[in-house]
Amino acid sequence: MPIYSWALRTYDVSRDLLRLPSVRESPFYVGLGGGRVRCTLCNRRCTLSSGQ
Repeated sequence: MPIYSWALRTYDVSRDLLRLPSVRESPFYVGLGGGRVRCTLCNRRCTLSSGQ
């Protein structure tokens, strides 16, 4: 039987979340300005707005 580990607390995107040692900025995007980024994780190169 597999054992799953679940977070004991759900974090909002805030300073509390950013202080966790496993949270860091993603290297898979290019900033476009105006709160938009282009994802570079796959070849589709999606454009995302803030909150997506």
